[in-house]
Amino acid sequence: MQPNNVFSLSRMWLYLRKEVIDQYKVFLFGTGALVAGCCLFGLIAFISANPYRETFELADMMPLYMTLLLAFTALMASRSFNQLSKPERSIDFFLLPASHLEKFLAQLIISMLAVIVVFNLAIFIGVQFFSYLATHYKNVTVSMDFDRFFPGPFSVGIVLLMVAGINSIFLFGATFFHKFALPKIFFLFIVIMMGIWALNIGFTNLIFAGHIASWNASAPFSVVGVIEPGSTAGHQLSTGYFVPEWLGRPLLFIAKYLLTPALWTMAYFRIADKEIQ
Repeated sequence: MQPNNVFSLSRMWLYLRKEVIDQYKVFLFGTGALVAGCCLFGLIAFISANPYRETFELADMMPLYMTLLLAFTALMASRSFNQLSKPERSIDFFLLPASHLEKFLAQLIISMLAVIVVFNLAIFIGVQFFSYLATHYKNVTVSMDFDRFFPGPFSVGIVLLMVAGINSIFLFGATFFHKFALPKIFFLFIVIMMGIWALNIGFTNLIFAGHIASWNASAPFSVVGVIEPGSTAGHQLSTGYFVPEWLGRPLLFIAKYLLTPALWTMAYFRIADKEIQ
């Protein structure tokens, strides 16, 4: 049976429901483990809390929350196409009467909802559990300061863009790696980032030869540390030479709004090509 490649919202809903029914035990076990882990962390935080501290601010958890959020996003996206790791499951995946776009969107929805809904629900339960223990047994006030939890640079919109970006990277990588996808994609991502960093160092040292503060005084696509006029061997003055605004704004726009859809699109075509192969 060949899949119908005309998109149908109702058929995508049926396929999405089938995926949830087929894997509901895995989803329930994963959700339970995540909630239990968050509650355990809340218990550990309660036991190890400073006994003389009268208030606990939720904003203190922001770095840990962001780390766990992006790690969980990568985990869920990397397992989106793990059914392609075995030939028999791969055949079933491609012969299901649903279009490639419907299958891809179903996996995208599952991976994103798992992060946005399930992960944040587990974090909320863990925080409430800690708050109950701290309030009733240590008389500590827990401040739900969401304004500080999502400060200017890390507003809810920016966090969602970061989640979508990590999802697109690992979802695209999942079309290449089906077994042990998470460590493989992460390793390749680090290699690519190191390559970009090395190329950036090469270009900046060529362009700013004789004026760069040190061989590695630059950050890709943003700033270069250059020596100011009047510097001497004993007293070196340096300043940051930033990317011009006319170039920086388009680069920022591409990174925020175009790169993620581009990776999702390439992942979709990778899945479509795999059926032909």
